Amino acid sequence: RIKVIKRMAYGFRDTSYFFLKIKAAFPGKTR
Repeated sequence: RIKVIKRMAYGFRDTSYFFLKIKAAFPGKTR
């Protein structure tokens, strides 16, 4: 289970980083 939790946490961090990139690319479309 620890591996799954780590994988989920890593995926969440990757997703948040991806959204940060989108916000940086489109600061007006995010709202």
